[in-house]
Amino acid sequence: MNPTGNRQSGIGQDDKGVGVFRSLSAFLKEWWKPLLVALSLSFAVMIASPSDQQDRRISDRLLVSKQTEADPDFLIVRITGADTRRFGGAVLSRDGAAQLLDALERRGAERIMIDMFLGEELEPTQDAELASVLERLGPERVALVTAPGPKDLPAPLFARHATIVDARLTPDDDSWHRRMGVTTTIWGNNAARWLGTGVSSPEPVDFDLRVNPRGFDQRTVSELVNSTDNLAGRLVVISADSRIAPTRAFLPSMGTADRATVIALAAQTAGSDYSAQRSEGLLLNKLLAVFAIFMGFAAAARTQSGRKLFVTLLALCVLLVTASLAILNRFAVEVFPIQLVSTFLLMANVTLIHRLKVIPTMISFLKGDISPEEAWAWRSNENASHPVMLLSFDGRVRRANPAAERLLARIDENLAKLCIPGVGERAAALVAGTNDGEELSFELDWPYDHVPIVVLRDKTESEAIQQILQKQLLADELTGVANRRGFEHALNRASNAGTPYAVFFIDMNGFKAVNDTYGHDAGDELLLTVATRLARVAGENATVARLGGDEFAVILCEKIDGAGAREFSARLVNEIRQPVDVASADCIIHPDAAIGHAIAGLPSENTALVLRRADQEMYRNKARSKQQGKAA
Repeated sequence: MNPTGNRQSGIGQDDKGVGVFRSLSAFLKEWWKPLLVALSLSFAVMIASPSDQQDRRISDRLLVSKQTEADPDFLIVRITGADTRRFGGAVLSRDGAAQLLDALERRGAERIMIDMFLGEELEPTQDAELASVLERLGPERVALVTAPGPKDLPAPLFARHATIVDARLTPDDDSWHRRMGVTTTIWGNNAARWLGTGVSSPEPVDFDLRVNPRGFDQRTVSELVNSTDNLAGRLVVISADSRIAPTRAFLPSMGTADRATVIALAAQTAGSDYSAQRSEGLLLNKLLAVFAIFMGFAAAARTQSGRKLFVTLLALCVLLVTASLAILNRFAVEVFPIQLVSTFLLMANVTLIHRLKVIPTMISFLKGDISPEEAWAWRSNENASHPVMLLSFDGRVRRANPAAERLLARIDENLAKLCIPGVGERAAALVAGTNDGEELSFELDWPYDHVPIVVLRDKTESEAIQQILQKQLLADELTGVANRRGFEHALNRASNAGTPYAVFFIDMNGFKAVNDTYGHDAGDELLLTVATRLARVAGENATVARLGGDEFAVILCEKIDGAGAREFSARLVNEIRQPVDVASADCIIHPDAAIGHAIAGLPSENTALVLRRADQEMYRNKARSKQQGKAA
């Protein structure tokens, strides 16, 4: 009996295996297409990361709130204006640098990084003295930071005694800096990795945003040279004060930051176990995203009622966000809660749509022929002189009158999809290209609410005439950019659109002298060049206008903060200041300009107030420029 019982048990197990296989096959046959679509959409959301900036800002704020103390081993030596006056030099003379390094060496500093350009030999005696101190320190204890250009390496006299490091930053898509180092065109070892660990490697370093960047010990050159402090084991960064050499580094933990602080922050991160900790956190982020996709499918596939589904989805959203924040707290790594919840809900919705058979139901309905209501409406419009079409809800032509047939022969049936871009949507106007390259513009009329009949009224010719007149009315004759009327039109459009915008006023310095010296032709040529340069810097999301004479304005239609506006202003002024070869006067002019900006606090803010703020800042900058010119 035992052998027989074993055989029966084996047969039962085989039947069970066959049943599981059949169930799995039936499941895959029913679900593989919607699952493939849902997974593709989920991964598309993860790759495109539309909420990446919002998620990063959330992570930044949470990480910064967990502030830890700066490492007391790091010492920042700032070269101030007083140091420059005491020791001489554009930033710090070679003699002053030698004295500073000698003091650091005698007091036992472990590693010293010099963030000061030593690109050429200037004075033999002082250069030899500085080279001697560098030689005593050697590449293991002293490093020289390269300048921003690939050819701006330290002079060989100094470079041979030091490690060459690269302190460039890699900005994220939101323009904030969260790491030091680049992955292309490397000009030296990573500055932070060398200072923090002594290792010569170009591998980038991510910032630990929990470290308080304002907590590093700081001295001036004079204070350090005059003191007798023991610096044994200290890691020193020598850099110019931000008032001497402003930077464009933006840390989530402090906003605008100077180079020395950024290097010290990155070096402390490199010297800790943050890199391994961060790798673990990023891996958990990916696993949590996979879990979210699976739970989205499971919740929508198994829940039996709408109320239970809502409660389940809400509970899982809370769970996912909580798990995401737990990863941030434990591993100090950025997390993406918005993207996580979006992916989860996307998977749940696609699964639910398939489960409720929404798509097959829609397809079955749309395959039906014309209804009595549609037939009556069609008979009332088919003899019209304008093109008339009866469309299906998915954008197919079901009926077309003779005028519409002639039009379809010139375009194709994609015309119907332009009329109905999506299910339940009706376009008010469209532009379509013909087979022979002509572009036609139509205004669409939908006579009935519940019957998809569309009448196309050709407005190509009238629109072309209107565009020509509009351009002539709003454009400056000399430069081709907008005139004052065009500026006001663009400003009203930006204000009424309800989107963020900023206004920049530009006033040329010394333009009258150009007209008086070289003539009005030269002045006109200069204005045309400046307008072209402004348009090139401003880009497609901006309107450049000449308000009259030598006054220009730029309306930037995008969200921008104060730091971004100042950086944009600097780009405009730098572009204007490039020399202009004036052919009509056979001379080269070095133009200059004063610029002021104002950011609309609210999209609907009174435009007059915005303009007044920009105008006042421009005149303040112009007055400041004149005072600086007199002082020089």
